[in-house]
Amino acid sequence: MQDTEYCISAGEFAKLCKTTRDTLRYYDKMGILVPKKNDENGYNYYSPRQITSFYFISFYRALECPVKQLKEFMNEPGSDDFYKLINNQYDTLLDMKREIENKLELLTIAIDMVNHIKNNPDGKVILEKLPYPIINFYTPVKSTPAKSFDQIMSDIARHLNRCAETDKVKSFPMGATIKKEDFINNEYTYSRVFSVADNTITNSETIKLPTSTLVSCVIHDSSEDVEHVYKRILKYVDANNLTLKSDVHSLSLLNIVDANDTKRFLKYIYVCV
Repeated sequence: MQDTEYCISAGEFAKLCKTTRDTLRYYDKMGILVPKKNDENGYNYYSPRQITSFYFISFYRALECPVKQLKEFMNEPGSDDFYKLINNQYDTLLDMKREIENKLELLTIAIDMVNHIKNNPDGKVILEKLPYPIINFYTPVKSTPAKSFDQIMSDIARHLNRCAETDKVKSFPMGATIKKEDFINNEYTYSRVFSVADNTITNSETIKLPTSTLVSCVIHDSSEDVEHVYKRILKYVDANNLTLKSDVHSLSLLNIVDANDTKRFLKYIYVCV
């Protein structure tokens, strides 16, 4: 005969609690939400009072509390270890929240930059004023020679490792710089690898560029040699009596070579003036 208190079938209980029967079977197996078995039909039934228990378990499971410690707490509600656990979980979630907020801030900067570049005319050198300061995280290039990304792969790897060590740097988009003096002398050798950083990181490799006024050019799958673009940028600077105030930055948003050696790229080249 069915227990009058344990009157909710497993299927009905799962629907009420918006869960699955597999989850209920797991909780039963772990001994934290145990139904009663009807000897006549062999089915499991739950008590209405166990609905509260289910939501208690779900709440703390969402905080990644181990089932074993949940069981200990349910058997001994005054356990100091459990309260310690949930306080630690709270601190962990706060750290995760801060990490997500940092990543969102960096991603917003990257998205703004990508959208800005997409809206610039392809292949045309322009003078522009960005609405935000540019802050970059730099890794010095040690490779020789250093005139292509292929030649500075070890430096790129070092840079990516350094980016991974901080949550305040987004490795993408990534680029390389040419020293101002080398650029003026038509010597296009990379001196640093860089990525976007937020404004709270402070060290010798993080620099806020001196101005938000740029001479820039976007190159998208262009047949034009990048060196020709560098020359046109310098010509534009000279023709408009501008003064270079930073190294030249070549930011790569797309740089792909397929099996047929077909090169596709999207670069944003800029220098502060």
